[in-house]
Amino acid sequence: GGEVIERFILNEDLQAIRLAFEKLSPEDQKILHIRIFEELSWQEIGERLEPSPIKPGTARQRGARALARLRQHYELVREDVCLFPWGDSVDDGE
Repeated sequence: GGEVIERFILNEDLQAIRLAFEKLSPEDQKILHIRIFEELSWQEIGERLEPSPIKPGTARQRGARALARLRQHYELVREDVCLFPWGDSVDDGE
């Protein structure tokens, strides 16, 4: 029981994160992808951004704003993501 429910919740969270990420601008997606998955420094991220490189502090600020937007989108889409086959509520046996 508990492990199955935890997996459903994890899958719902992952689905919501994916949907929220898709709502970001291409630049926000790029910054977060580079930072999270490629694990590059803000200096390296600034050098990779186009059309021209930016300072590490500017890259860090853009990353923080992108992450804030991701959180906002996540909160909005998370309410609509439900993978439980039995609907929005779980019978707790009462």
